[in-house]
Amino acid sequence: MQTINSIGKKTEFRTRPVNRKIQKQVLNELSKGILNGTIVKFQNVVLETFDREIIFRIPILETVI
Repeated sequence: MQTINSIGKKTEFRTRPVNRKIQKQVLNELSKGILNGTIVKFQNVVLETFDREIIFRIPILETVI
């Protein structure tokens, strides 16, 4: 989220460009994952960034002792 947050900190950007950036980087990638079958509809996913790329993964369930 640091990638998206860095845009929000620039004074020349307003709400609309930030919304577009979120749509392009998050919603489009999530949609591609659903369409290509790597993400199942209504499945919980975790969004992470690695080398300025957005990655979706299935959450790891932790057991409480």
